[in-house]
Amino acid sequence: MRNIRRFQADRSGNVAIIVALVFLPILIIAGAAVDLARFERARSILQDGVDRAALAGAALTQTRPLAETVAQYMENVEFLADTELTYSEQSFLTRRDVEVTAVYPLPTTFLNLIGIGSLDVTAHGAATQSRMNVEISLVLDVSISMWETSGKSGNTRFKNLKLAAADFLDALLTPETRSVTTISVVPFSGHVNMGKTMFNAMGVKRTNNDNSCIDFSVAEYSATTLVTLLNRAQLPHFIGYTPDPRNNNPEGWVAGVEPAKGWWCPGEETSISYLSNDAAVLKSRINDFILYSATGTHNGVKWGSMLLDPTSRGLVNTAINAGITPEAARGRPVDYSDEETVKILVLMTDGGISAQNRPTSNYRYPDRLTTTPVSTEGTNGIYLQRACTAAKNNGIIVYTIGFEVPATKASEMRDCATTVNHYYPVSGLDIRTAFQSIASAIQSLRLTQ
Repeated sequence: MRNIRRFQADRSGNVAIIVALVFLPILIIAGAAVDLARFERARSILQDGVDRAALAGAALTQTRPLAETVAQYMENVEFLADTELTYSEQSFLTRRDVEVTAVYPLPTTFLNLIGIGSLDVTAHGAATQSRMNVEISLVLDVSISMWETSGKSGNTRFKNLKLAAADFLDALLTPETRSVTTISVVPFSGHVNMGKTMFNAMGVKRTNNDNSCIDFSVAEYSATTLVTLLNRAQLPHFIGYTPDPRNNNPEGWVAGVEPAKGWWCPGEETSISYLSNDAAVLKSRINDFILYSATGTHNGVKWGSMLLDPTSRGLVNTAINAGITPEAARGRPVDYSDEETVKILVLMTDGGISAQNRPTSNYRYPDRLTTTPVSTEGTNGIYLQRACTAAKNNGIIVYTIGFEVPATKASEMRDCATTVNHYYPVSGLDIRTAFQSIASAIQSLRLTQ
């Protein structure tokens, strides 16, 4: 009995017993931490692969099947062979949506002791890339002063403009973007030639066969809407200033540097190009431009903003039906409320606005008669700002390029632009940099992820 009582009172083996009882739970808890660390590492690797695969698959420039893209961007996942992948995509004209889900059953080491043989590591990624529709009016000064030598480049301003415009068109009308982009090119001297085809198709009242220009009323500069063209009066055909006496051609100015004529309204080769998405065609048109007399910047901006206004849709459809505008422009200009479209007007000019003169009767040089001023330079500057304000009030983003403009005229370009940051004062070949910068800004507006 004494030995039994002594055994019952002996506590020397308690620690070993307790340790034996708690060892397994401690082992499982410590092991679980290891398994969970492995789980988190696997989840991080899997999520990174899924995210990259989704982003690559959603790219609008992606031409390969989604399965191939996902496989490529997840090939660095070391346990890919044991991973179940599911993915889906929805493609639209201007948007692509992609979802990728991956599930990897991670084998456990310690949790297996309590019956948990694996942990499902799940990663999900979704990506959308959308490209906004873009409508652009490129309003270009083709006044006679553009033949002057430009800065230190050795080129004329006109030559540098053509180089810069070509860069601009190539940047914005790529194989990937041309389906959602249209660009109108609006050249202006004293006025803007809408082109014989459009002039005749829209029912403008023709009184001479030499030009296709129309005048605007004072009130029309304060709106972007399309003016009434049916039976509208045609601009008389006249020379704004006396031709240079060194040139025997009565229509010409100084021979040599660039082709130029003295007519107030540009000729057919220097007329509007309507909502095109063909860079080659637009560059060819610009390359064929000829310089003309005076600077009607307010008329250029009025035409440029009209070609971004939805009221011009019928005019554009007429151009499409006549075969001078691509079918891609059908339905444009879209409504201002369309959240998937950005409208942009880019104005380039090298100087101040001219007074607007008109002959006392309709005539053609050399039957020269006296011209009468119908609006002063200052008044036309007011019309320009009204046209710019009307465009901005409708959400049109206005960029302006002052190409070697006099300091006294720079304020007109700053005030016309959407903000001071949308105004580019440039000289020489810097005009190419300005156009490239604007193209990059448009691309930033166009592409979102």
